[in-house]
Amino acid sequence: MAVAWLLIATQPALALDSQRTLTQALLRKWQIQQGLPQPTITVIIQGADGGLWLGTQAGLYQFDGIRFDPALVVEGESLADIWINDLCEDSQGRLWIATRGEGLLYLHDGEVVKHTSPVGFPMQNVNCLMLSRQGELWAGGDGGLAVYRNDTFRKYDHADGLHIPIVRDIAQAADDSIWIGGDGSGLMVWKDGTLSNHPDADRRTVNTLLAAADGSLWAGTNRGLLKIDGPGITSAITTGEGLPDDTVECLLRAQDGVLWAGTRNGLCRIIGQEVEAFGTREGLTQSAVLTICEDHEGSLWVGTKHGLNQLSDRRTLPLTSTEGLPTNDAGPIVQAPSGQIWVGTLGGGLARYDGRRCEVAANRRAGLPSSRLHALAAGKTNDLWIGTDKGVCLWRDGEVVKVLNIKDGLPGNDVACLTFDDASRLWIGTRRGLVRYDGNSIERPISDPVVASARISVLKNAGQQGLIASTSNGVFLIRDDKLTPLPGDEAWLREVHAIEIGPEGEFWLASRGRGLMLIKDGEVSLFTIADGLFDDEIVGIAIDDRDQLWMGCSRGIFSVPRTQVLSVARGERARPLDCFSLSPTEGLRTVECQRDVQPAVSRTTDGQIWFSTIHGVLVIDPEKLQRELPTPHVEANRLLVNGEPMRPNHPVVVPPGTLNVSIGYTAHTYSWPSRTSFRYQLEGFDKDWVYAGTRRDAFYTNLSPGTYRFRVSAANFGGSWSEAKLPVEITLRAAFWQTPWFPLLLGLLAMGTVWLILRLRVLRVRARMDAIISERVRIARELHDTLIQGFSGVTMQMQAVSSQVNDPNLRKSIHDVISDAGACLREARQSVAGLRNSQGTSMGLAAALEQAARQITETRDVRLHLDLPAASPSLPVEVEFNLLRIAQEAITNAARHSHARTIDVALTPKPGRLALRVRDDGVGFSTADRERSDHRHYGLIGMRERSRQISADLTIESRPGAGTTILVDLPLTGHETNGAPPHSSVYNPSGDT
Repeated sequence: MAVAWLLIATQPALALDSQRTLTQALLRKWQIQQGLPQPTITVIIQGADGGLWLGTQAGLYQFDGIRFDPALVVEGESLADIWINDLCEDSQGRLWIATRGEGLLYLHDGEVVKHTSPVGFPMQNVNCLMLSRQGELWAGGDGGLAVYRNDTFRKYDHADGLHIPIVRDIAQAADDSIWIGGDGSGLMVWKDGTLSNHPDADRRTVNTLLAAADGSLWAGTNRGLLKIDGPGITSAITTGEGLPDDTVECLLRAQDGVLWAGTRNGLCRIIGQEVEAFGTREGLTQSAVLTICEDHEGSLWVGTKHGLNQLSDRRTLPLTSTEGLPTNDAGPIVQAPSGQIWVGTLGGGLARYDGRRCEVAANRRAGLPSSRLHALAAGKTNDLWIGTDKGVCLWRDGEVVKVLNIKDGLPGNDVACLTFDDASRLWIGTRRGLVRYDGNSIERPISDPVVASARISVLKNAGQQGLIASTSNGVFLIRDDKLTPLPGDEAWLREVHAIEIGPEGEFWLASRGRGLMLIKDGEVSLFTIADGLFDDEIVGIAIDDRDQLWMGCSRGIFSVPRTQVLSVARGERARPLDCFSLSPTEGLRTVECQRDVQPAVSRTTDGQIWFSTIHGVLVIDPEKLQRELPTPHVEANRLLVNGEPMRPNHPVVVPPGTLNVSIGYTAHTYSWPSRTSFRYQLEGFDKDWVYAGTRRDAFYTNLSPGTYRFRVSAANFGGSWSEAKLPVEITLRAAFWQTPWFPLLLGLLAMGTVWLILRLRVLRVRARMDAIISERVRIARELHDTLIQGFSGVTMQMQAVSSQVNDPNLRKSIHDVISDAGACLREARQSVAGLRNSQGTSMGLAAALEQAARQITETRDVRLHLDLPAASPSLPVEVEFNLLRIAQEAITNAARHSHARTIDVALTPKPGRLALRVRDDGVGFSTADRERSDHRHYGLIGMRERSRQISADLTIESRPGAGTTILVDLPLTGHETNGAPPHSSVYNPSGDT
């Protein structure tokens, strides 16, 4: 804080210009309608960071020139609805708060602490606070005085000699004595541990105290303002000396040494013996001024019972009836060779400007033919010629010495313009023609009726080029009493109401509603709103020392660079023009320049530009338009996370699930806060600066977990960027689903889910297989216990019968039946064995095929050719069983019905597939006929059903006399062959292989 104040102290002293009246200051006001949360402002102070603190009857607020924010409270008691009497900031950054009814509090880093020391604060109603140069905090209130030393309060009351029951203010003088003001004895002094009364304040209530650097003390009382220079030396200022009211509520010494006093009837400025008042008639929000504060930019802040007021210097100087102008309906403005500035009005006569105020110089009572002044012209001898609607007169040494009108030779009494030529002759333009006055008589130098009897609007001395006259018939150059029309559009030139001669001899002409014309070296160029002008209805032109063209118009005041316009006219630069317009708030409430007065815009010898308007006179100093202000102190002062306030000046760690982050920021500059621009960047989110303009909040939603740094910078209008020293650091914790291990957990969970599904699938398949196996075992048991046993018994009985039969043929037939029954029994036993073998064929598919084929063909006169792999692929039990049954059915059909001589059985592994082929060279059959009668051939039906069960393709190729081929094509989904080479064998009943 000390460094901040040191930087402020090294700046040039900024304060309200004491050379201007208070009514010429720019007044801004905030009341309930403008967003002020509580109208009664009891105290205003500016903190070390440049922020304004406002204490009210309903809480504490911080103001940045744009918005009012309640004090940020993260911990401790709320400051809402607390009546605040005084504020004081110490070297540790604690803001001490004197309250009514709540005792003494302090706010530090978002925490509100109600002071509790070993002794405790002795008063509930605290009226005033003062931080001494020794670092001690003095507090006064209802009940006496207390001093805070070493974390303990020492109370002074009646027993200690304090005869002020209610202390209202405290001040430390240059000699370190402590002055106490309040009720009762009024004023007391504490020095070297002793309290004493000051007799000059007896029977007065002292409301406020101010210790001056020269050792004097100012005391605002209920009976005026006292100045105490020493023992027995006291002077008073009351309403008799210009004080608005005898009850003084607050005092302030400005940076430039000026004394300000707030009274029950307004504000006043005291400079020496002069007291200048400013009250509700001048725009103050309310009469009772309760507090005054001056910020580091020189603005004055005034708190009243009904609002907040800011007084700051304008970049322009307004002169109105408040500053002594006879009327706000201003007329022509001219500066005499002596430097005296004269202002004519339309209805109030002639005014003189003394450097600070205006005063009436002449009116009808002083001899003016009329109070409506349309034209002014100052001669070399400081004579002032005044053109009115009733003639022209000469003002000399404070009186009218001559009046000229129609009787004296004027074409008409309505004088529109006046000027002197190089021979000091006065040219007079009227609504009915042009004449010249040489000091003795009036003459008509031009006989041409285009000028002699025309309406004259403007007269301008062009030096060696002659005289320029704007008439209702055009614009003419008069030299040696000869007319030369200026080039340009004739209709345009009939409406010229302003003329200026440039430093290069060029002519600048302006008209109402048609813009600006440039005539240089005989070339004419026109410029309008389309080319960048602020307005087309121009009534006056002047050129300043910076070569800027200033123009007054119906919408206000604006300027353009003269050299830029010349460059555009020469074709060296593209349009539009760079036009600067003056904000109405910097001038008068409404800026509309006056028409039909000459000159309406005038440049004085000190470089100022004077504008005549319908609401007074506006003076611009182009050199002071760019006011240098201290670099704005920018900071982030608000942090809301999901609507909850956080400390923005500390690293913030927020829990998972944060959706909204709002960061408020501000710049402590109060001269033109609406022109302060901002930019910000959230490092870790924003790739570059975000230009926010005048917006003072940044919003972020759905930020990813991580650490972010919020940076913000600000710039005054046209100034450089200044960045906040402390960025806001925010860390967003990750929810469990946002952590790096969460995707791994999801992967593991997905894998576990897939494993569980597969496991359940396997269990279901096993359960089905167990059920199938159980059923197969049951069937096998039934076949063994019934069919096989029955066939065995029948076979044995037939063998017994055969032994008793003597007929050889019959015995042979019986033996054939016994042989067939034996074969059927063998097949039945094989089926039962297959049903009971739940793990498939233990010998493998190839071996099972070989065994089955040999068993079927061993009793047949058929040649068997086997083409089987050495090791068959590993297949599911059901697949092997069904393939074996299809092969058995195909071999059986070939052996029994086809009369085949050769049967080929081949099992061929292929990439991703397995082929089973059974081929014979028997009689064959027609596949079409067989399809039509297929319902009677259950063997083929069974083969097709078994193929479908194992998702294999069954193909039957046959034709009469060409044999039959049964082909099964099985996809090996998930199974691979062992790659073993196949082996081939041929078998026949005779034993040849």
